[in-house]
Amino acid sequence: MAGQNLQVYAGPNPNFALIGSVSNETVFPVEGVTSESAYAYIEYATASGQKRGYVLASGLQALPGLYATMAGQAVVYNGPHDSNYASAGSVDQGEPVQVLGKEKTWFYIQYATATNQKRGYVPYDSLNNAAVMAGQVEERIFTGSADITNQELTAYTGPNTSFAASGTVYAGEGVTRLTKVPPMSRTI
Repeated sequence: MAGQNLQVYAGPNPNFALIGSVSNETVFPVEGVTSESAYAYIEYATASGQKRGYVLASGLQALPGLYATMAGQAVVYNGPHDSNYASAGSVDQGEPVQVLGKEKTWFYIQYATATNQKRGYVPYDSLNNAAVMAGQVEERIFTGSADITNQELTAYTGPNTSFAASGTVYAGEGVTRLTKVPPMSRTI
């Protein structure tokens, strides 16, 4: 992930051609850091498709979690079920995603769009190396209680307004307030 806007070069130093830039908050996998310089080789999404190039490694910020690529194209849902939850978007085969957890037979992921970040759920078998990922990410468990909204609210696909909006909850509408169960307090 870029901590600031970064210039992308065709080679591992600024003497190579400038081929683009990566904006702040863009999430992408680092393919490697060159031993002869302080540049990282990255792959990132653009409106015209995936690109690869070199950025100054000191401008990168590592994100917690695991990274995977998609085994195939998949619809991303706002919850862990394809008929109970609305679609949040889609991800393409080979697209890099951050795996934040799993819930039942679904992975909770974060991925980049052309304008912002989104979070949502994809089926277990839609990730490459799904069994390895399942063994390394936290199981997401929630408790819930019924509630009613007292004002109109925008729902987002992630934990703050920098994520894509997924819809509106209207005043007086019934909702389930979910609380994540901390890993240490779970009973087996």
